[in-house]
Amino acid sequence: MPVASDSLITLQEAEEVVSAPTGVAKQLRAPLMIILGALMIAVATLLILLILSLRGSRTGWQSILPFLDSKPTDGLQID
Repeated sequence: MPVASDSLITLQEAEEVVSAPTGVAKQLRAPLMIILGALMIAVATLLILLILSLRGSRTGWQSILPFLDSKPTDGLQID
């Protein structure tokens, strides 16, 4: 039967955790999470703008890219 001690893990278990190999993905975890988060925000923004533009709202693509809404025959001529 194991002897009760104050620590939650044994010394051997702690040495196993410390000696566990770490890969490249673990070292680059924070930058990858930042990049993934920025991409998710960009995709969500584009999706919301697409939905708004499909509903005919002026807050969609037309407000960001106003030339998409203009007709090629519009001009400064007065009839």
